[in-house]
Amino acid sequence: MTRQIILHIGLDKTGSTAIQRACADNRLVLLENSILYPDADDAHGQLGSCFYADPTEYIHNIELCRNDPAQISIEDGHYRDRIFSEIKGSNAQTVILSSEAFGFMHEPALWQFRNFLTSVSERVRIVLYCRPIISYATSALSQRARTGRPLWSPPPVQEIRTVLEAYERVFGRESINARRFSRDNLPEGDVRLDFFSLCGLSPEHVQRSMQLQNRPDNAALTTEAILFAEALRRSHAHQPLRESEFSLKYDPLLQSIPGGTYRLSPQQAEDVEIAAREHIAYATDYYRLDLCDTSVRGKETSTSFSVTALDAIAAAYRQVLESMPEPVRVQPDITTQDLIVGPVELTEGDEVQYGQIITLRIEFYVTRALQNLELGIHIFDEAKRWAFGTNTRLLGHKFTDVPPGRHCVTHHVVANLPIGSYSAGFAFTERLPVGEKQLAWFDALCNFRVTREEDQLFAGYAYLPTEITLSSTPPAADRAIVHDASGRLETSERLSVLAPNQSLSVPLTIHNNGMQDWLGDFFRPISIAYRWLEPATGRVLIEGGRSALPQGRLAAGCLLQTSLNITTPNTPGAYTLLITLVQERVAWFDRLSSSFQPTRLDISIEATPTD
Repeated sequence: MTRQIILHIGLDKTGSTAIQRACADNRLVLLENSILYPDADDAHGQLGSCFYADPTEYIHNIELCRNDPAQISIEDGHYRDRIFSEIKGSNAQTVILSSEAFGFMHEPALWQFRNFLTSVSERVRIVLYCRPIISYATSALSQRARTGRPLWSPPPVQEIRTVLEAYERVFGRESINARRFSRDNLPEGDVRLDFFSLCGLSPEHVQRSMQLQNRPDNAALTTEAILFAEALRRSHAHQPLRESEFSLKYDPLLQSIPGGTYRLSPQQAEDVEIAAREHIAYATDYYRLDLCDTSVRGKETSTSFSVTALDAIAAAYRQVLESMPEPVRVQPDITTQDLIVGPVELTEGDEVQYGQIITLRIEFYVTRALQNLELGIHIFDEAKRWAFGTNTRLLGHKFTDVPPGRHCVTHHVVANLPIGSYSAGFAFTERLPVGEKQLAWFDALCNFRVTREEDQLFAGYAYLPTEITLSSTPPAADRAIVHDASGRLETSERLSVLAPNQSLSVPLTIHNNGMQDWLGDFFRPISIAYRWLEPATGRVLIEGGRSALPQGRLAAGCLLQTSLNITTPNTPGAYTLLITLVQERVAWFDRLSSSFQPTRLDISIEATPTD
């Protein structure tokens, strides 16, 4: 049984990723000091899932879209067994487990988690870092901006008291080490040095023996970038993007915008302090943590652009961006200490003929036994487009129980590629009973050029033997066009007064009372839609967004219950909200047939009074 487990609760914006990467990158060094960081990806969030009665309630599974309880149970069982076996099979005196998700665990699951930890360790120590409230709010606002979330709904506050009280009830307050996350409170301002000191390693030893890579992955946005992110979010008000979509689409741009440091205005700082009052008091009374940081207050930075100008620029940028072809995204290189890759030997040289077999040999060194090694190759053209890729799993090969030591992999590829320059990259992956572990990935380890002697009569850069035929679509396909729109759409919601630019979800029941199934097809889908009308004339003032009909169809004589997300107009006044159905490129149901009854609600849009 190991002497102690250090359970790191990675509260948001407290350097958790830096701690986890430092542990993962230096597993061997830690083991030399009798410290085990279990080899289950960089963090151990999945471990918390193993102790839930309903794992679909766990934040880790929600964020990863794991929603099948039976499948989760199988995968979690394998995961728990791996962690248990690694801890039991190790002679380490200290085990580190770390995850941001641990801070969101429900209390019944925490009790089960405690039972597991105490079955493999004599002692459990809880470590978490608490960030001063204004510093946290500023950093959290930047993160909200990068993911398209509203900046002040609600004010950003770390739920410190909530987390601490839950862990106190399960593990006892004496087991918890809550620490202040600020540069003036950490050795050389580095949370990793502070964390490893809790494991018994001095900062000098850590700096001398470990590789601590500084990756500015989460750098704060400038004031200008944050305000522009807000404008981009407003431009998607009718069809909001998911956080991951917004970040993928706009984060590179936002990080490139220069400008000043965002500081909270006195009013914003006061709002944060009021919202965080109970957490400040709790941290002060029971852990002697001062989470007030008046030094980072200041006058809120402003720009020369008005909100109207920012909205116009955001709309123009979206129009340009969405008219461009999707950029090619290339995965960054990945290296681990489990597998070290040597140089690539291209036997035929760096210039080959079209159709020629090329041989690529790579020597690599394995530092531990691998259960099931998967080897892959990928080739990109000059524009970084993926020209070709495959791996041993797709080819039906399997290399199991690969021992530590030196190995060589040879790839034989027929160069059936258009004339041009190419780069070849390689992947090394360990297939596990559940999931996989990426051991190494390189986009480009060697370059070569393909030439061709004969010329062909064609346009473009690739000659492809081609045949073109034309056929007609069977008339039966026209059954997807709705002719009988008899039915109605109703809601139980009673709306009368709403605020400008307010987003809300309206529950709906849709009845198909006719003799025809409402099917739609790829080209003419059926959607739920809404329009804002002028009450007196019925004139359309605003056409809102669409929502796909669930399952894309509604059979004749049936009904379904669903909901529609709507956004209110920006301008106060009296409106009629019309909720209806539309078959794209065919007709609105309320205009197609008088036997279809849409929902009409008279609503007053009123501005919220301000002090």
